[in-house]
Amino acid sequence: MRRTCHLTLIILVTLGSCYAQTQDSLAEISLTSSDAFPVVGSPIFISIKLTNLSTAPIRIIETNPNKEYRLSVLDESGAQVPLTPYGKEMGDEQGVIERNFARTLQPKEASALRLDLNRFFEFRHPGKYRVFAKRKVYKSNPNSGVDITSNDLAIDLVN
Repeated sequence: MRRTCHLTLIILVTLGSCYAQTQDSLAEISLTSSDAFPVVGSPIFISIKLTNLSTAPIRIIETNPNKEYRLSVLDESGAQVPLTPYGKEMGDEQGVIERNFARTLQPKEASALRLDLNRFFEFRHPGKYRVFAKRKVYKSNPNSGVDITSNDLAIDLVN
């Protein structure tokens, strides 16, 4: 009896980790920056790359390059960095939509974008910041969106 319980637990744990791995490996968002130490007041360019890691096509909704990712920036204390007026407009679900179509990414295909964080966030002082992004991707069913979260990008803003 004891052996059966252990075997069942092992199977359930294994199935659970396979499911989690499947969800995590659907797509990946990677954030990078070419400037290791940007200066306060200067542009802070980041590159965002979404890659289909699955073995099947996925879909993304293209609306406005500045709205497609939900960006968050935290300062050293973990507080949210305030949005600029433009950042607030882009975060508003009723904001500007330049286009509206579904794009299919084939397995291993990627979509890339370059943004200036200063357009969206008010970086008022030097310090260490953490940036991350989220985006919804869709499998075959357009109602079955999955949020994908990027890596944390560390930015050390200097005077």
